[in-house]
Amino acid sequence: MQYLYEWAQNLAFYMILMTAVQHILPNDTYKNYIRFFSGLVMALMLAAPILDLLGMKGELWKMYRYEEDMQKKKMERQMEKYISEINDRISEASQ
Repeated sequence: MQYLYEWAQNLAFYMILMTAVQHILPNDTYKNYIRFFSGLVMALMLAAPILDLLGMKGELWKMYRYEEDMQKKKMERQMEKYISEINDRISEASQ
């Protein structure tokens, strides 16, 4: 019973934390990524007790980490593009 109580408490804390983070972010682009990641983590947290019983928790975390890495790389490429555009505009303005 203690395990279920801690599980529910962790879910509630996580939801409050993600809601606060989404309200703090100034740009809607980042909110989409945060929603995506928080949704994945929420799904894993909801499924954790079942996966523990089936012994599949490790495999699911591997898949999550792979997807997380792919999304990070995508975000990094977008940031590099954005920074490059800003630098180009600055150099054009200074000429």
